[in-house]
Amino acid sequence: MPAMILPHASADSHHRRRYRVVLPLLCAVFAGTAPAAADQARFDRFADSPDHLGRAAAAALAADAAMPPACGERTVGERTAIEPPVAARFDTGAAQPTAGAWWERWQVRRCGQARMVNLHFVADAAGISVDVGIPGETLAQPVLQHGAVEVLTAFAEGTVAECPELAVVDSRVVDPPAGGVVAAPDAAWTERWTLMGCGGRDEVTIRFHPDQAASLFEIVGGG
Repeated sequence: MPAMILPHASADSHHRRRYRVVLPLLCAVFAGTAPAAADQARFDRFADSPDHLGRAAAAALAADAAMPPACGERTVGERTAIEPPVAARFDTGAAQPTAGAWWERWQVRRCGQARMVNLHFVADAAGISVDVGIPGETLAQPVLQHGAVEVLTAFAEGTVAECPELAVVDSRVVDPPAGGVVAAPDAAWTERWTLMGCGGRDEVTIRFHPDQAASLFEIVGGG
C-alpha cells in the first residue's frame, strides 16, 4: 500500500452504504498465534535494534514523501507505538524474524506539522517487507483499510469529488471501541478520514464492525 492514492469513483448519492470484507484469507498473516516467550524476547531485541529502527525510520520518511501536500523538508521523530507481533518466529542464529507480522506507528515532522505514518511489516523466508497504511490514528487492519479506500471516492464532495486522484492524508478515531479493545467480539468504532486532491480537502466518516469471520464497515457520511 504505497501512499493510499485513490482512483476516482462515482456514486449516485452520498447515502449511507455498507460493505462487507471477508477476513480469513486476506488477513491470515495477521490472525495467527502469539509468539513463544523466547521468540517474543528475540523480537523485542530486534525491534529496538539500530538496524531495524534505521530501516523503519527511512520507510516512514519515504512514505510521507509520497503523500500530499507537497513539502520540501521532513524529519522523522520517534516510534510512538508498536503492535505485538503475530506468529513471530526466528530460525536458529537469525538476527531478524523469519515469520510473523506486526505494525508500527512513526511520527514525521513536515513543514511545521506532525503526521503519524503507519507501517505494516511481514517477515518470511525471503526477508521483511513493509506496507504503508493509512496515516493517522486508524485502528483498522490493513485489509479493512484497502476495502474502505476502494469505495471512499464515491463519497467525496466539493473540489475533491472532481479530482482524478485522491489521497488519504489523515485519520482520526472519533468514537473508540468499548474498552479500547478492537479485537473484542462486539467491537465497533468510528473513524474520520481526510482526503486531499486537486487543492481540495474533504472528510469521510466510516463505522467499523469487525468480527471473527468478516468485517462490516459503513460509510456513514461524507463532505
